Parts: sequence; C-alpha cells; structure tokens
Amino acid sequence: MTAHGANPTLLYLPLLVHQDANVRRQACEIMLSTYGERSLTFLRRLLDATDPDTQAQATQALKVVSEVSGLRIELRPFRGIYVECLGDLRVYINGRDIKPDEWAQYDRGRAGARKVQGLFAYLVHMGAQGATRDEIGVAIWDGVVSPSSLARTLSSLRQVISRVGSPELAEQALTVGRDGCRLEPALYQTDAGLFERTFNQAYQTEISTSLEPAIPLYQQARELYTGPYMADLSRSSDWGQETRDPVSYTHLTLPTNREV
Repeated sequence: MTAHGANPTLLYLPLLVHQDANVRRQACEIMLSTYGERSLTFLRRLLDATDPDTQAQATQALKVVSEVSGLRIELRPFRGIYVECLGDLRVYINGRDIKPDEWAQYDRGRAGARKVQGLFAYLVHMGAQGATRDEIGVAIWDGVVSPSSLARTLSSLRQVISRVGSPELAEQALTVGRDGCRLEPALYQTDAGLFERTFNQAYQTEISTSLEPAIPLYQQARELYTGPYMADLSRSSDWGQETRDPVSYTHLTLPTNREV
C-alpha cells in the first residue's frame, strides 16, 4: 500500500503522459468515463507524493486531461478526506494518514480511541443519510449511549479532523443535530465506493458487449480490493451486510486474461 492509499489513477498515469497523443486522449476518456471528475481529485492527491517523478507526472497528466476534456483543473494538491474501507481502516486527511495514537489524543485510553475511530467509520458507512443517536448507540456502544458519552466522542472526533486537517474542514465535514449526525459526503471519498463503481461498470460492459473489453476494468477492481470491509473494526462485519450494493467483497472472483 502506498502512502496515498489505493489510487486508481496511478494505473492511468503512464498512459496520460505517453508520447503518443492518441494514447493520452484514449486514456483520459476511459478514466473520466470510469471515475468521472473524481478522478481529478485522485490525480491531485498525487501532487503530494513523496516521489518527485510522480508529482511531475501528475502535474503533466492534469494538464493533459484539461486539454483533452476542456475541464478547468486546479494544479494544487487535494485537500479533503480519503478513507480506505477495504482491509484495515485507514483515514487520510489532506494526504496525511491519521496515526493510531491520534485517535486517542483527545479521549482517554485505548477504549476511547476505538470509540472515536468507530464513530468516524460508522458515519462513513452511513453516507449521506447520516445516523441517529439510537443507531450510533447500537452500532458503537452495543446499546443506548448517554448524551455525555456521545458528545465527548463527537468532540474528540472533531478535534482529530481539526488537528490533522483544519478547524474549517472539521466544521464543514461533521454535522451534528438534535437527532443525529453525519459526515458531509462531498468532503470525503472511499476505496469501497470506487471499487463498487468500477466493478459495476466492468459487469455492465461485459453484459452489453463482451468479456474482453471488461477485463481492464475487472483488473482495476482487483487492484482496489485489498481485504474485507473495515476488517480491523469488530462491528464492521455487521455493517458490511447492510451495504446497498449486492457485491460480496469477501467471496469475489474476478476474471483474468486467461479467461478471455
């Protein structure tokens, strides 16, 4: 796993900077049709890469995409939240991952840290609909959570986002109301979401045309899948059964070139 997590645009980078203009154009069109304008966010994440060559290629690739597509593109690193849900949970804010001890910094002890991390993960899982206080209590506390415990955990989570990101990001990302709370979907992305979209596009391509053109998309999905859903969180297996998409991550078999 790289410092930037599962980044599907890494697969396109050599093609986007290829010397052949037709290759660059086709790579751009395929990438945008697969991931939409979110692919630009992933390219911008590479502007923070520790490898100067990757930074330079990402800058060149963004210029190519702008030229081919006509989209207005910012040539500055991505600022926001990226979450790896497949395999162990890892959270990146503005390109930097949250270390285990940072979850514990604003709440005492390992148990408190796991609650803070678990609450963040559950809000990611619940997406745009958010979660009620009762749902959070069941998911994180195995029952009813006291108002003071939830308030303390929410405060700790806000401080983590504020310290690693910024106070403004924390204020915008975490919305808390009388009945519940949510993470603003526009401010974070997940590898699970990318995996679902890539796999679904591969499947639809296979159904509408044939297996051969779908193989590259299946291979991209394979690259994105790095393990069971939030594997290191004790309750996440229950959440995984609630996902909207029927794809079974843990029993997925992707075709290989030999099967074409």
